[in-house]
Amino acid sequence: MPESATLLLIGTGLAALGWIRRKQTPQ
Repeated sequence: MPESATLLLIGTGLAALGWIRRKQTPQ
């Protein structure tokens, strides 16, 4: 697996986690 693909996957995962966390946090 090329490094670029791994970095892309990690970045997408982190973005999804942050988005879900923001949606779950009532503000």
